[in-house]
Amino acid sequence: MTIVGITGHSTITPSTTALVRARMRDVLAHHVRDGRRALTGDLLRQAAAVHTMPFPTSGPEAYFAARKDLVRRCDTLIAVWDGGPPDGRGGTADAVDFARRVGRDVIVVWPIGAERG
Repeated sequence: MTIVGITGHSTITPSTTALVRARMRDVLAHHVRDGRRALTGDLLRQAAAVHTMPFPTSGPEAYFAARKDLVRRCDTLIAVWDGGPPDGRGGTADAVDFARRVGRDVIVVWPIGAERG
């Protein structure tokens, strides 16, 4: 079984959300038995396991630790990412950079016309 991790920008426009949702259905169909259900259902309820991080508050250190943990646990990382460079603050680019450095497959989802919010 392939374990797929998903990360991405937290600020995208409403029109980008629709574009990403459509593209994610296609991508997940190749990695998940029922990609449509995985996207439209309650992901937390469907999760086989939920992992939390030992940080009292959110912030760059917590974000990067969580994304590194996600990358370590998955075989393939799907990133909703605009391709911008990593900035060391634990964002999506940092997760993609880390995933590539540790040899994970990375699938970037950033459809034509997508924009940050």
